[in-house]
Amino acid sequence: MKICKVMLIVVMCICILSSCAKHNHATTPAGDPEGGIWQAQIMYNDVLYFYGDTGYSAPLPEGYELVGCVESMDKHKLPSKNFESVRLEVGQEVYASEEDETVIYVKFTDGYAKLEADEEIEAKWRESMEKISEKETAQE
Repeated sequence: MKICKVMLIVVMCICILSSCAKHNHATTPAGDPEGGIWQAQIMYNDVLYFYGDTGYSAPLPEGYELVGCVESMDKHKLPSKNFESVRLEVGQEVYASEEDETVIYVKFTDGYAKLEADEEIEAKWRESMEKISEKETAQE
């Protein structure tokens, strides 16, 4: 019986100590374990537009016209030129309206995705990306 108690205590100690081990579940502040930006974005008319999880199959509202196509994509940096994107494929069509400059649509297979301009979100993204860049530069 004494041996059983000792064995039980040893097993419990091993379990407790193994749960204290350091786990490296590294993710970047941008949310992608591979180090990329997870949120679809595109620069149009020198404004950054963000996808807000509204789906990819919405109909295109009246008044929106084709203004161009995604020209480049890089999931590791914010767009800095018109028609540069994050998580949108090269060649995807971009639609805008002269009446509402805060919303654009990007064409997908089954419909359109709504992307919105938001100066506050853009400022936070840029600040976050600058901090990441500074950390990467300091590590080199």
